[in-house]
Amino acid sequence: MLIQVNHEVLNSQLDLTGITSYVILQFDKDDSFTGASLSLGNTLGSFSLISQARSYLILPFDSTFPLASLEGFYLASDDSDDENSEEEGGDELCPVCGGINNAGAMVFSCSHILALLWEGEFQWTEPEFDEIITLTDEISSLFQENEALEEEETGLYSMFSPYSYNRTNAIFELFGESLLTGNPRHEDTYLSSGSGSLLYILDFKVLEEVLEKLRNFKIEVLNRLNRET
Repeated sequence: MLIQVNHEVLNSQLDLTGITSYVILQFDKDDSFTGASLSLGNTLGSFSLISQARSYLILPFDSTFPLASLEGFYLASDDSDDENSEEEGGDELCPVCGGINNAGAMVFSCSHILALLWEGEFQWTEPEFDEIITLTDEISSLFQENEALEEEETGLYSMFSPYSYNRTNAIFELFGESLLTGNPRHEDTYLSSGSGSLLYILDFKVLEEVLEKLRNFKIEVLNRLNRET
């Protein structure tokens, strides 16, 4: 949530009672970062913040958020017809913590990035996400090599059917709403061309759950094949 102050009074008071667990980032009239306050719900009663800031950005608390390197903020255009909506190498804000990232310059300030999805392929993957991709490929290979697995049409069995399997679609289906897509990017230079976007994880618990789910499913498939041989 972004709050911008328009009055001429020097100080502003924000009533933050019941707002937990969040960090309140404060910025001056030039949108430069001036400080941060935490609202973690550790105290009883009301809680308010008095400050001279002209803008406040309220984000879910994340202990890994790099406050020390934060300098300011800017508002990205929400015009879907803007010719710069797929600007090469442009900064973008993490949809989870608000950290500024730049895929073109490979400068990242938050820990929610899992990978870059470029022309349908996953790149720059984090270790756990890379294991998930490896597991989906290994399970898909088992299905392609064993027709008996195609008889089951429920749950993950239907997802990995050779007739319908698509790795990218499977990954998005496994994560559901916890896998967020960043701003679309496009490159068309003498060095490279293509389009894609950064992928962000909303809840790291879901990452662990998906990884465990695939590990267990691979074991289940291997045990089933051993029983049938």
